[in-house]
Amino acid sequence: MCPTLLSLLSLGFCVSLRIWAAVGENDKPSLSAWPSPMVPLGQTVTLQCHFHSPLKRFRLFKTDGASLPELHGIHFNNFALGPVTREHAGSYTCSRFSRSLPVLSRHSDPLQIVVTGVFTKPSISAHPSPLMRAGENVTLRCHSLLWFDKFILHQENNTGNFQRRGQMLTGGHAPADFSIGPMTLARAGTYRCYGTFSHSPYVWSAPSDPVDIIITGRSRKPSLSAQGGPVPTAGSTGATAPSRTLPTHDQTPVTHCSCLSQDLLQVLAHQPWIHTPQKKQGFFKSTPASCTFSLGSP
Repeated sequence: MCPTLLSLLSLGFCVSLRIWAAVGENDKPSLSAWPSPMVPLGQTVTLQCHFHSPLKRFRLFKTDGASLPELHGIHFNNFALGPVTREHAGSYTCSRFSRSLPVLSRHSDPLQIVVTGVFTKPSISAHPSPLMRAGENVTLRCHSLLWFDKFILHQENNTGNFQRRGQMLTGGHAPADFSIGPMTLARAGTYRCYGTFSHSPYVWSAPSDPVDIIITGRSRKPSLSAQGGPVPTAGSTGATAPSRTLPTHDQTPVTHCSCLSQDLLQVLAHQPWIHTPQKKQGFFKSTPASCTFSLGSP
């Protein structure tokens, strides 16, 4: 074979390698879990490997913990993992499968699958109180009768899912105190905590019961007054003191409230003992400076 032909073949091979390397570099896959990478014991999670290719064939790898035979082989589109046990907890990666690039396919960044509900739920409490004013600090204490040496605190977000707010190592059989503050609307909300052990960080307890952190003092204090004419009442000295009588509307007293908050208006709107024509007209859908309603029998 002439030297010129050999040179051309070598050049073509090198260019092909560079093209393949560029494709592998730019097409790093990503791995996702639906509905969540936090999976309750006995439930199923769907793993999907994302990359640019019309044929979504990929491999799955578990990088720590127990080996899972069901991961072996080539998967198409997605992979249903479960019903999960504690052996499914761990770190996973995926890689694109291609017959033309069997060596150069890249691995995704690791995705941690956490199995919850393996241990009994811990307890959570708020100190000094779950009712806080803006700018104050609250301490959320997680504790358990089990010797957990790690607690994880989660806060519910706007979509109803919980996102991690912090974690703390305790050394075993000691509570974890999470300081939240200064208190803002973003920090208020519903919190839960989980317990786990540092030697198996992806195997968690069931979630604690929720604790709701509420900011108080944001609405003006409402006032309650009675409208009507005078009626005699006896004072402490025996003299007659001026007072006010309640007018009637369908034999029920009429009461006037000023500066009601939106939340309180919504509560009042659903009470069977409140009768007002505005209620049917959507009166309670806005926050007026004052309102008038009548009190009847429950």
